[in-house]
Amino acid sequence: PFRLMTILNRLGDTHTMLKLDTSGLKHLPISLRWYADGAYVIAASVAYSDLLGARLTHVGALTVDQVVTRLSPLVTHENRAGLELQLPTFLRITDALKFVGVVPNSASVTLRFKTKSGAIDRTLASVSASDHTVSPWSRLPHVSALYERKPRFAHWNDWLPKTQTLYFKYNRCADSAAFNRLVNGTTNFMAQNPARRFVVDLRDNPGGNSLVFRPLLNYLAS
Repeated sequence: PFRLMTILNRLGDTHTMLKLDTSGLKHLPISLRWYADGAYVIAASVAYSDLLGARLTHVGALTVDQVVTRLSPLVTHENRAGLELQLPTFLRITDALKFVGVVPNSASVTLRFKTKSGAIDRTLASVSASDHTVSPWSRLPHVSALYERKPRFAHWNDWLPKTQTLYFKYNRCADSAAFNRLVNGTTNFMAQNPARRFVVDLRDNPGGNSLVFRPLLNYLAS
């Protein structure tokens, strides 16, 4: 599937993509999350629980930045934020790493991590996609970032008084009536509480009918 993904991504249209079925692919027995300074281990099979909280710096002989350059043609994205959102998935698919020439085989991969004690190298054997549901895994305590707090809501907002920021999360293009009520409530609040920043977060929105968003766009334009 990786060759077809690369071809489709050359079109430059993020609405034209191949959804990757990972069930039959080999994976590293760790889960990653991308932060401002790179990819960190947030979960791992118990055999590698000592890697929790470590930052991935190298895959094989390549730095993470070099690996990202090779993986990016596989990832459907319009900007760096879209790429970083999906990188943790692709970084742990060893079949993808082999396809782009990062590693010679997908059975095992040598990684370098930066920990509080310094750099360590570990060779991890690949596992099936379902391993984390069958074998015991260790996980870091989850601390929700602001954007993760209400994943079931199509849209919501929050006021951050310390920075005088109005944060508006737009998860789905759905429920125009509810969206209009939220926008009206937001504009009334803003009239009484002038903000220094108005942040609209679209990172989890898969797209859809842009007319739903028009009331907020009109308000911001005014």
